[in-house]
Amino acid sequence: MIISSNNLQALISKCWASTKDGTKKLNEAFHQCIQMKNDFPIYLFFSINKSSQFCSVAKLLSDSSYQPPSCIKWDSQDKWDGQFKLDWIFVKDIPNKYFKPLKNKLNDYQSVVHSRDVQEVSTEEGYEMLQFFQNFNQETSILDDFDEIIKIQKKLKLNK
Repeated sequence: MIISSNNLQALISKCWASTKDGTKKLNEAFHQCIQMKNDFPIYLFFSINKSSQFCSVAKLLSDSSYQPPSCIKWDSQDKWDGQFKLDWIFVKDIPNKYFKPLKNKLNDYQSVVHSRDVQEVSTEEGYEMLQFFQNFNQETSILDDFDEIIKIQKKLKLNK
């Protein structure tokens, strides 16, 4: 699934909060995988809003009932519904131009770069995106913004 994101806090805390609609979709996908005993995990491809790039991939490890060990104060707290535990697989910036040729069968064959938040991606395109993350020579990463990371970590410690 494609996730539109705008904060480093999810990377640091290893959890993610979504809108009510996004939470519903993610919960349904997570529980469907459990019911079907599907060995293929759900991967979330993160794209920072208005950045023209993908920045990370995470594996979804829980439904929205996850309670993180520390209290996380999300921006616009009332907008988010539940929290999901994540395992970060790749953290690297990859410009959209590299993903543009990938057409998502589950989104009227539009390019994956034109996906909305929590847009499901077909298995084939998801696999290609994973391969691209694995093989791409990283030049930059969202983690390059150390000053912002330190501020967030301090804020999280204060909220424990």
